[in-house]
Amino acid sequence: LFDLCRVDDAEKIVAQAVDRDPRNADAWWLRGRIHTIRGHHDKADKAFERAIALDGERFQPPFRITEDRFAKVIEEAMAELPEVIRGALKNLDVIVEDLPNVDVLLKSDPPLSPSAVGLFDPEPLAPNAGPGQPVRIFLYRKNLEVTCASEDEMVDEIGVTLLHEIGHHLGLDEEDLDARGLS
Repeated sequence: LFDLCRVDDAEKIVAQAVDRDPRNADAWWLRGRIHTIRGHHDKADKAFERAIALDGERFQPPFRITEDRFAKVIEEAMAELPEVIRGALKNLDVIVEDLPNVDVLLKSDPPLSPSAVGLFDPEPLAPNAGPGQPVRIFLYRKNLEVTCASEDEMVDEIGVTLLHEIGHHLGLDEEDLDARGLS
């Protein structure tokens, strides 16, 4: 339900799961993801802490990072991309947002998951833009924080996410990207 952007329904099911079994680490982790997408970061961190306390082997604390440091990490990740890929970035604007807009996620069929760490938007910023106008790649900081446990891991994940989204820009679909290890 969560991955289908049915966050309200997912929240009800998670509440039931926690009520039935307060030691269900998966339910606590998903509760943290739900709080994250709703922008309730303090509540999210408490839910993540509970999941980690219950199952520290499978769950690790989100790697929290400031906006300024995140911008530097993106620069580091971009510098590590192959030259030919960096060239493809010339017509791409990389935009950082804390979280994806659920309405945007619902435009896909099936919807994209609220836990997405990046998104390629093929629509130029200017509505009447001609060919060659920049298109956008979004990186979602809060979702990357939940996905990564360290700054090194975040540099790697941003690099993979950029490669994945640039692949979409170059016309690759999910199967093509999966075959290249970029899913």
